[in-house]
Amino acid sequence: GVLRTLESSNAFDGSCNREDAERRLGGRPAGVFLIRRSHSAPGEYTISWSADADGQDIRHARLSCIRSGFLACAGHRYSSLGELLSLKRTAGILRTPLAELELAEG
Repeated sequence: GVLRTLESSNAFDGSCNREDAERRLGGRPAGVFLIRRSHSAPGEYTISWSADADGQDIRHARLSCIRSGFLACAGHRYSSLGELLSLKRTAGILRTPLAELELAEG
């Protein structure tokens, strides 16, 4: 289901909170992102990303898993995490999971 897909994504960091996300994404280029559990809304998730070239504008959006198996984000519904990420990549909003960069950096 949607939950299993979220938590198995290479962009998922289950131990990250908002402050950690902002610290780790700060200074990263636009489009670097991670998915984390929402601490303000237990049972839901948040996608956090760098929204500008110098990594000073870090944004957060709630991801809600709907009973019908769809994923909701900012008032839009997606059939899967893959669909959401694909559309956001095409729009240039999300590009690279933070974990990929951190792995490459050692």
